This record gives sequence, C-alpha cells and structure tokens, in this order.
Amino acid sequence: MTIGTLAITNPDTLTIVNANQVYNLSIKAKGGSVNVTGSGSLQGIASTPITLVDGASISFATQVPSPIDLCIIEPASGATAELTYQSL
Repeated sequence: MTIGTLAITNPDTLTIVNANQVYNLSIKAKGGSVNVTGSGSLQGIASTPITLVDGASISFATQVPSPIDLCIIEPASGATAELTYQSL
C-alpha cells in the first residue's frame, strides 16, 4: 500500500472513486468547514453531507478488495481539507 497526503483548498474539490483504490482516508478541516458527501461503499446510498468544522476530522476505512467508492470532498470558502490516505 501507498501512504500519501494531499491538501485541497476551495474552490477545488476532490472525488474519490473505486478506480483510485483508496482503502483508508482521513480528512481534517482547516481554516473553515469542509463538506464530505458519499455513496457507494462510503455510506451505502447517497447521503446528506457531513460538515467538518475548523479543526474537526473524520476517518474512513475499508478492506481490500473493496475500496472507498464515491466520496466527494468540498472545502468551503477559505478552507482547506487535509487528507491522509492509503491506496494500492
């Protein structure tokens, strides 16, 4: 597995799909709020966004061979989403 980090700042967003082969994901909001919306293996069905306030974080984990599928990460104006992830 590969371990990586990534920072996403508004107006950018990130969509993680099955093809990205991400199995563990941690998201931390900095400088504002970050919305996390999911379906597929993240929530099972389309969901209302989870809103992380500044300083809050959330982690998701799945097992091989079922990666996280359809997780949309959207920082609010002035916010950054700091991600740590594991992928194949």
